[in-house]
Amino acid sequence: MTKPNLTLIGQRRRRPNLSSKPLPLPPFLTPAERVEGARFKGLTIERAARQARIRRLVARLQDLDNAAA
Repeated sequence: MTKPNLTLIGQRRRRPNLSSKPLPLPPFLTPAERVEGARFKGLTIERAARQARIRRLVARLQDLDNAAA
């Protein structure tokens, strides 16, 4: 019996294209809006770093819990 050619789709997660160039700011933003946008971007980066630290801590705790069991 022959095997049908089946392929699974959606297995790979797409990674965002991280370019070294920052995206250009739209020309219609005021200087105050640009400052606020930069502040928000900084806050977002800090939040992502905190979440990554928490995920690493939780993973370490789970590993310790599994090793103790």
